[in-house]
Amino acid sequence: MALGNSRVVKSFGTEKKEIKQFRSEMNKIYGIGKERSFIYGIFMFFVTIFSFGSILAVLWYGATLVVDGEITVGNLTSFVMYTVTMSVGLLTAGGTLNDIISAVGIAEKLF
Repeated sequence: MALGNSRVVKSFGTEKKEIKQFRSEMNKIYGIGKERSFIYGIFMFFVTIFSFGSILAVLWYGATLVVDGEITVGNLTSFVMYTVTMSVGLLTAGGTLNDIISAVGIAEKLF
């Protein structure tokens, strides 16, 4: 609603109705944002658990292989670095996914 239109609302005495409708719409938008944030939080929780779990799994299994003499500490370090690189990429992709979903929502509103 443009600022110039506020005179029209006041002159017809529907200001309270418009305020009520505005609050209703804002509460609806707030609820959608709250739900979206909750879902994104759950998604990122699982992505983070998977990322750090994979690092822990590589460290644990690699340590058993080092103790058994099947690989060297240098090889284990390499695998841990590969896993960290993969995990950072996965976490970044999760954040980017959120931005893409926001952009799609905005594009739907515009077009």
